Amino acid sequence: MSAIFFQDFLATLRDGESGRMGAHLDAPDAAIRMSVYRNTALRGQIDALAEAYPTVVAALGEGRFHSLALAYCAAHPLTGRSLSLYGEYLPAFIATHAGDVETRVVGDLARLDRAWLEAYTAADAAPQLLQQHNSARLDATLVGLHPSVRLARLSFDAFELWDSLRHARAPAPTAIADAPSFAVFWRPEHEVFFRALPPAEFAFLQSVANGASLGAAASQALSEGPFDPAGAIAGMASVGVFAGPVLSLEFALS
Repeated sequence: MSAIFFQDFLATLRDGESGRMGAHLDAPDAAIRMSVYRNTALRGQIDALAEAYPTVVAALGEGRFHSLALAYCAAHPLTGRSLSLYGEYLPAFIATHAGDVETRVVGDLARLDRAWLEAYTAADAAPQLLQQHNSARLDATLVGLHPSVRLARLSFDAFELWDSLRHARAPAPTAIADAPSFAVFWRPEHEVFFRALPPAEFAFLQSVANGASLGAAASQALSEGPFDPAGAIAGMASVGVFAGPVLSLEFALS
């Protein structure tokens, strides 16, 4: 079979235009057979979305989620060979099409589900346990985040709702504050950890992720609110948020 055949076959699965296969298949039931293939492929994509976004399913219910998934699959058909990370644009898709506050909150739930999934599937790395750093040397120290670290910036204070829907740890809150909130996910070994973050800690980790020194990141954090650089750095290191070698800029420039 030619490459054109496979291109047309994949295009038919993606957009449903079974007529593209007319040049390759002359059986009278070819269109019916292609619709079966397409429905099977579409079902796989919808199932993958449900697996990746369990709190979105819980919040919307299966019927509304199915409608959302159909619309998403039409807008963002599968382009790779694997379904394991399919759905990366769903949080933005929900936010773009949100017509009410409830749906906008669901967009935040999708962001948190995605952060968990990406942390879970990220590359392995040995966590970096930082030595005590003199505050005067923080400006000269670079360190990387663990490759599993994912930071989530939310439009609502939706982390507690997400936690309750995903893990049944507490009754779901009945009211969600319309205020920005932040969270971090990471997997130093086999289990994904997560917690809500105050704005200062989020700013610190975001700065480190962008390549700032520990000192510059701490300064950015302090501009957002109360922040204890030594305590925060030690705490994050102890739970495996950092990875890779610690680089002394003083040594590199000497």
